[in-house]
Amino acid sequence: MRADVAIAGASFAGLGLACHLRDSGLDVLLLDRKAIGEKRASACGMPAYLADGLAPASILHRVGFFHIESGGFKRTVKLPEEYCVMDYRKFCSALFLRSNARFMKANVTGASEGGIMTSAGRVDADFIADCTGWSRALSRKRAPKPARTFVGMEITAPVKEKYGQSLNFFIDKGTIPGYAWIFPIGGGLAHVGIGGFCASTSLSRAFRRFLGKEQIEFTENELTGGVIPCSGLGSPVEGDIFFVGDSACQVLPLSGEGIRTTLSFSRACASVIAKVSNKEMTMQEGLLSYEREVRRSSKGFKALELIQKGFLSLPQPIFDLLVFVTTTRPMDGIAARSYRSIARY
Repeated sequence: MRADVAIAGASFAGLGLACHLRDSGLDVLLLDRKAIGEKRASACGMPAYLADGLAPASILHRVGFFHIESGGFKRTVKLPEEYCVMDYRKFCSALFLRSNARFMKANVTGASEGGIMTSAGRVDADFIADCTGWSRALSRKRAPKPARTFVGMEITAPVKEKYGQSLNFFIDKGTIPGYAWIFPIGGGLAHVGIGGFCASTSLSRAFRRFLGKEQIEFTENELTGGVIPCSGLGSPVEGDIFFVGDSACQVLPLSGEGIRTTLSFSRACASVIAKVSNKEMTMQEGLLSYEREVRRSSKGFKALELIQKGFLSLPQPIFDLLVFVTTTRPMDGIAARSYRSIARY
C-alpha cells in the first residue's frame, strides 16, 4: 500500500496532523490498531474555542473556573478563557471526517526506509509521522529510560454538585504522589483521576484513598490509565520521521495539558510537509524547520518542568503559600498569560 503521508497513530496528534493536511492535496493515511475514537486516552479538557472550531457537537460541559484544594487551602478563580470537557469518541470522529484522510486498522510494528511496517503489510510514503504516543513506535533508537515516569489513571463517576462548574485539582502531599483532578462532564458526572511519579500499584492505593475522601465509589468501569509524558520536550524528528504529540513529549509539565499543544505542533508539522511537497524546501530543511518551531516553546516547557520538580519537593505549607500568591491579582493574570503563550494555537 502507498500514501503521500503515512501517520502512525490516530488519536489527537495523528488526527490533528491529518486535519491540517486537508487542503494540501496530499493523500493521507492514518494507521492505528484501534478504531477511530476507541478507548479514551485523556481527561479530555481543552480550551472551548478549540472544540468550538473543530468539533462543537463533542462538547459535554463548559466551565469558567479553576478550583484548587491544597492541604487545608481552597481557592477558586475565574479562568481567563472558557474551557470544556468533550466526548473523546465524538471529537476524534469529527476530526477524522474533517481530514478527508484514509484509515487502516493495523498494528504498527516499526519503520523502514521510506515506509512503515504494519501487521497488514508495508506502507510506503513520501512523508512519515509518528503519533503513537510515549512508546515512539517508529523510533529506531532505544530511548533512555526516564528516572521517573508520570503515570495517570481515571474513572467516570458521579461527583458532588459543587465541582460542576470548575476544573478541579487536589494537592495533598500526605496521600497523593502528584495531584488529583475532577473534570465535570455534565449530568452530575465527571472524569476523576490521579497522576504521579510512582508505580501504578502505589498510585492505585492513593487513588482509592482520594476517592474515599471525596465519597466517590471506585469502579473498574471505564478505568483508563497510562504514561503521561510531561517531563519536558522530546525529540520532534529522527532521521526522516516527524514526531508529534506524546511521541515527542509535547505535553505541558505541571498541568498535563496536551491537546492544545499537540494541535499547535501538528499544525506546524503539516505546514512543513506541505512546503516540502510543493518543493518550497528540501526534506532536510523541512525537518530542521519543524524542529526549530517546536524548540521555540522549549523555554516555556522548561520553566513548567522546573516548577513541577519544585512542587514535588516543597513542603505542603510553602506550596500552599505559592498557590495563594499565584492565584491573587496581579500574579494570576501574569501566570495565566505566560502559561497560555506556550504553544498557542
